[in-house]
Amino acid sequence: MVEVADLAWLALLGTVADLGASLPFPAVRGWLRVHGRQHVSAAVSLLNAARRAPDDAVEDALSILQSATAPRASLVRRSQCTSRGPRYAEPAKEMRDMPARYFALVSGIVYAIVGVLGFLPGLLTPLAAEPDMAVTSLYGRLLGLFPVNILHSIVHLAIGIWGILAYATWRAARTYAASLAVIYGVLAIMGLIPGLNTVLGLIPLFGHDVWLHAVTAVIAAYFGFARRAEHVAASDQVRRAA
Repeated sequence: MVEVADLAWLALLGTVADLGASLPFPAVRGWLRVHGRQHVSAAVSLLNAARRAPDDAVEDALSILQSATAPRASLVRRSQCTSRGPRYAEPAKEMRDMPARYFALVSGIVYAIVGVLGFLPGLLTPLAAEPDMAVTSLYGRLLGLFPVNILHSIVHLAIGIWGILAYATWRAARTYAASLAVIYGVLAIMGLIPGLNTVLGLIPLFGHDVWLHAVTAVIAAYFGFARRAEHVAASDQVRRAA
């Protein structure tokens, strides 16, 4: 028996495949909001592959579609329609990869901007009664909050460029996030210890830098370690489904 939900799901895919997703029908818009336009588009690709299947494989193709009552279920299946059928696990894998890559891109852009701002003297507030620094070039509180100097700004700029480049692949983005978690976790702790909070007078790490580094470390740890475990588990599920 084919459930009503299956028929509604197949009807949506057929409608979008034939007429496109930009339709004025409330039902179509509602399904797209529930499942996500990207997921529906990926499932439509599965439907089109089923339509092109040979006559002796049509039932297999339709069984895959009927059992896919949600986009994610269809994306983790592998087509058995033809020997050259596409791997439908690939769109799902790409979607699993994106959070870590987006983190690398967004954090990279933010830190690159912060690095550039650190080179603008007009945005630096002079420090008073703060630890003595051996490197005093461009030394001050950025935006009146974050202690920086020229070396600190160079580090911010380097971290930013690294993040933007790491966006290219999931592995690079995951390595970037994991490394950032460790680096900024250590820097946050150093910022609480007198003497180490200036890295021997080279880079200021005290004040508002402490919580900024701590927050960065926590968020980076999620994408570098927690999300990696989810990614590995999902990849294993895809391989079993294939």
